[in-house]
Amino acid sequence: MPGRVDLAQVSPIIKSVLFVCTGNICRSPMAEAILKKMVPAEADIHVFSAGSHAREGNLATENSISVSREAGIDLRSHRARKLTTDMAGEADMILAMEPLHIEHVLSLDIWMKDKTFNLIRFAQDHQGGGDLIPDPYGGSPMEYQICFRRIDECVNNFYEMIRGRLIQRNR
Repeated sequence: MPGRVDLAQVSPIIKSVLFVCTGNICRSPMAEAILKKMVPAEADIHVFSAGSHAREGNLATENSISVSREAGIDLRSHRARKLTTDMAGEADMILAMEPLHIEHVLSLDIWMKDKTFNLIRFAQDHQGGGDLIPDPYGGSPMEYQICFRRIDECVNNFYEMIRGRLIQRNR
């Protein structure tokens, strides 16, 4: 079963999801964009991303933009944001790309432990080993494609687990 993630401690209604990586220029923007593309327009959810060590305003990498474009996602307007305590506090769920990002979130506020998860735990083949989505930064286009596919798989599985917790906007 994907994830082996116990969502019992998470809010029964998901109104915001935060993706966290290091620089907020590769993995977390791709994850954010993938989930935004999946969620129906009428769903009342805020999906956003940030980096534990992001430089505010940096653009997504060219390879992130390129592999995302192949999937019908436009990252050209993405600008990096540094993770803050307020951002983390706003999120109903925080999905990190690796254990170091989880440690960073918990260093901001230990009480976020019940809503912070490693995204790789939503992989179909996750067996408890390899607890990160490898950072493609500086890598080849192929490494970015592999990373994008892995994130896409995990985000799809995550969405299947939470879609019943989304509420619809009033029309």
